[in-house]
Amino acid sequence: GTKSYYFNIQVTNPDDGMLVFPSAIKDVRVYEYPSMNEVPLDPAPYSAPWKLWFSPFYFDGDGNGPSPPVSFPYSEIFGFLDVTYPDLTSGFYKAVVTDQSDIQHEVWLYYEAPDEVSKVQGDSMNVSANSDGTVTFSWANPPSMPGGPSKVTIPRVYVETTEDSGDGFGDLLLQASLSSSDTTYTIPASEVTRLKGQTNLTWYVQIRQRVFNVTNPDSSTNHYYIYRNYGPRQTLNLP
Repeated sequence: GTKSYYFNIQVTNPDDGMLVFPSAIKDVRVYEYPSMNEVPLDPAPYSAPWKLWFSPFYFDGDGNGPSPPVSFPYSEIFGFLDVTYPDLTSGFYKAVVTDQSDIQHEVWLYYEAPDEVSKVQGDSMNVSANSDGTVTFSWANPPSMPGGPSKVTIPRVYVETTEDSGDGFGDLLLQASLSSSDTTYTIPASEVTRLKGQTNLTWYVQIRQRVFNVTNPDSSTNHYYIYRNYGPRQTLNLP
């Protein structure tokens, strides 16, 4: 199907690391490096070229359900570049974010062609309740999950609600980062209890690819996610 180039930038206050709410952002622009030619942003299907997503959630970083997920404050700018696949040049881009005080914040973006994989299929997704109060998700990963020392492909599990925190988007409640071979995730009983207090729950599995230790033009290093493939959302009815 149609492919788009997606970008995202986490937004925090540089002084204290606190989340920046959408009203604090005035402008976002993306430039190719080193030419600094501006890359147009695609406004469709949104009413603006970018959106800011604000959703503190609980994060299970090792995918080990019995270890309680921890609260993870998060907000991000996201949008799409107005270029036709596969015409984006591999390499670095600079994003310039302007806040309501007209202070500009610069951040590196990076692109390289990913090793694409198919989506998790809806008919492979299942939910089962366990006698100890936990709930287990299961699914089938794509046939190939390429990876290596500098690049890894992993599944991530998401639980969301259609309710929102004022940004116009449903809130992310739980995210679990797994290993490339994982095809199940068990929500701890305490998390099941917390999630039962929410309404209109859905869950899905996203396949991500990440490259490690990329050296930016200013000699800083970063890990970059270069691929996200969203599986279908399924309604979640907790016991």
